[in-house]
Parts: sequence; structure tokens; C-alpha cells
Amino acid sequence: MLGAVPFAFLVCRPKRPRRGFTLVELLVVIAIIGILVALLLPAVQAAREAARRAQCVNQLKQLGLAIINHEAAQQEYPPGSVVYGPWWRRNQELMPFDCTGSTDDCTGENWAIEILPYLEEQALYDMYDHDERNFALGDPDGDGQINQKVRDTRLEAMLCPSDAFAQEWGGALGPGSYQAMAGVIAQTDSGRWFNWTSPYIGSSNPTVDEMKDYFQYRGLFYNVGLPGLSVAKSANVIDGTSKTFMVGEFHVVNPTPDSRPLYWAVTQRWYARGEAMADPLLRSSDLQYCLDNMVTAPQWACSRAYGSSHPGDGGNWLRIDGSVAFLTTSIDGALYEALATIAGEDGF
Repeated sequence: MLGAVPFAFLVCRPKRPRRGFTLVELLVVIAIIGILVALLLPAVQAAREAARRAQCVNQLKQLGLAIINHEAAQQEYPPGSVVYGPWWRRNQELMPFDCTGSTDDCTGENWAIEILPYLEEQALYDMYDHDERNFALGDPDGDGQINQKVRDTRLEAMLCPSDAFAQEWGGALGPGSYQAMAGVIAQTDSGRWFNWTSPYIGSSNPTVDEMKDYFQYRGLFYNVGLPGLSVAKSANVIDGTSKTFMVGEFHVVNPTPDSRPLYWAVTQRWYARGEAMADPLLRSSDLQYCLDNMVTAPQWACSRAYGSSHPGDGGNWLRIDGSVAFLTTSIDGALYEALATIAGEDGF
């Protein structure tokens, strides 16, 4: 039989209290965590922007594929914008639809609308009424096709995730981040300014004959409908498909009351298209800076500018062969203009 257990062993000994963090130690730990977060945050943000930028590039490639498929199917490129301006109003019998009393430029479809079937948006394309002007309200001819619904549609395929201004747009018209290249803004020998997004000819604008003399300045997506201008075909692209812009990024920084996003389905003037000039101001996203500093051309040229919010001071460009390249704003002005034309025969 075991002996009795000594009483001393039966007495409960007090446990040593566990030692916690002092306030100083806790503050040190918090400070270390803060430093680590500060060090890692830029890397996380850079990774997120890289992902957004990659998505923008992919969207441009998808637009390029849609345009190429349109050309293959229709044997012609989609029109930049079908425009019926004052010249056509004076020749109303030639118009495809009645523009009497309209206050807009009386335009038809544009390049973005015409490639919808190749972006798996056939239903949206079928909603557009080619027998009515782009800015028709409601359903004038009662056929169930309503252009207003198409214009107001927010289409993710047209939105670069890095373009915060367009992403946050809350207006009625559908915003966009990619605008087609219409051509080069040029000054004629008579001093008139010529651009490829305006529906106006004559008066203070170039005459029909002057316009024909400056065809070498046109890009792929110029106005269709003006006298002598029909949609571009592959034979018209003589500068080379790998050397010519099709679509570039558009972005607004430092928004002003007059700032607006690109409207992908609006065919009027510059709302879904831009133009090039040697002046670097037209490669800046800052509209107000351009307006304040533009001296080589009229201020309206600033509304035709390109740009993006990506790091690197530049933007992505889709070329006619479907490739995408990032070009900085420091690109040579003459080269920039050359890349904007389809038949400039510039030698670049």
C-alpha cells in the first residue's frame, strides 16, 4: 500500500500571471504593420492598374476584330459617321430621311453602331432604325426600332476600366472610352480649317473642291455622306494596315463644366471620333489645359484630342491590322499625323 501523499503536494500553487503586450509594444506593432501596408499598397495599386490596362488592350483588340470582320463581310469598313449637314438640307430630295425642322446635324449611323453584330450585340443593332436620324426621339415611324434606346445604352465593351470619368458618368447617353480616328486637322491654302468630323462645307468652312484636294488627310473613319465621300475600302488604305491608326483611347482629366465623356453611339461631330494634329496638345487628356494653351489652331480642335489615364503619359492605339500599341505624348508630331491617315503617302 502506497503511503499517504504529503499535504504539501495537495496544496494548489498559484499560476504565474500571463504577460500581455504593453502599450508601447502594441504601438510598435501597429507602426510596423502600417509601414508594411504603406510599402505594399503601391504594389497592389500597380497590379490593379496593370490588370485594368490589360483589359483595355483586350477590348481594343476585340473592337479591331469586329471592324476587320465587318470589312470581310461587307467588303468595306464601317462609316465613321453618316452625316447629312447643311449641304444635304439644301438638297433634301437626296436625303434618306426627313431632317426638316431638326436642330441637330441630322446624322445617321456611326462606326460603333455598325460593328455591334460582330461584338455579339445583334439585338442592340436590330433596335437601331437606319431609316431615322441618329437623334430621333421615340419611334417616329412606329416600327418598334428606337434609336434613343441604343444611344442611351451603357455598353461595357466600350468602357475602359481605367477611365474613371466615363465609368462614373451618370448622364443619359451611353459613355465610351474609345474613339475612332477621322483624320488630320489641316488648314487649306485659303485659310479655312478642315476637319473630318464636321458636317459643314462652304462659308467659313472648306468648299467641296477644297475638300477633294485634301483627301490625303483623311483617316479611316471620316464623315460619309458629304459629296464625294463614301465608306473606305481596303484598297483605300495605301499607307499600310500596320502603320495606320483605327481607334484610340479617350479620357478626360480635370473635368470642367463643358467636359463630357465620349458617347459611343452618338454620330454627331466628335462624340465618338477624334482627329490628329502635330500639336502635342491634341495628345493630352486635359481639355482645359488644351483650351488655355491652343494657339496653332482654333480651340474646337481640343475636343478632338486623345489620351488615357494609364501611367506612362500616353495611351493605347488600335491599328488597322488589329494590333495594339502604347504611344506616349512625346511622339513626333509629323509621325503622329502620318499614322492618322490612310493615304497620306508620307513614307513612314
